[in-house]
Amino acid sequence: MFSSGAQNAELQPLSDRLTDNIARVHNLVSIYQKLAGSGAGRRSVGVTDVLRSAVVLLHASLEDFLRSLARVYLPNAAPHVIDSIPLKRSRGSGRGEKFLLGHLDEHRGKSVDEVIAESVDAYLERSNYNNSTEIARLLRNLGVDPKPLEHSFRHLDKNDAEAAPDCSSCGLHISNGPWPP
Repeated sequence: MFSSGAQNAELQPLSDRLTDNIARVHNLVSIYQKLAGSGAGRRSVGVTDVLRSAVVLLHASLEDFLRSLARVYLPNAAPHVIDSIPLKRSRGSGRGEKFLLGHLDEHRGKSVDEVIAESVDAYLERSNYNNSTEIARLLRNLGVDPKPLEHSFRHLDKNDAEAAPDCSSCGLHISNGPWPP
């Protein structure tokens, strides 16, 4: 699925944006490390806000990347995948419900490809990816096998020291307790 030259050209800006955003996250973590200093104990709310901002930016960057990939590939997905995306309508619930032929009236003059692309865009505007199950579902819908990523998924779904990546080198303490650390 990811082999088309035209689509690969579309992917480069997505990859560049993700790389830039991850660099911004690294900068925020570096700022946090400098503000937090060394030693044990709770950090001030202002200091942990910097770290919290890094987490929010990282999550937003992941969602932006996934939505952007979906915008490129979902319009050409298998029919059973497209069936799960509701027709874009100016009125209606936005869920994948049956529609009457009259609902197509607002799409007169558009090609089927345009209607599908607009419907995918409208669907993605309401989408979010908050756990590995949602990410894996999207990847499968894009024709990508998520199995090679499953070893990384446990880091996304658990908030404990066993599942968390080793952050000792960056001065972060990950506990079994609530956020923030």
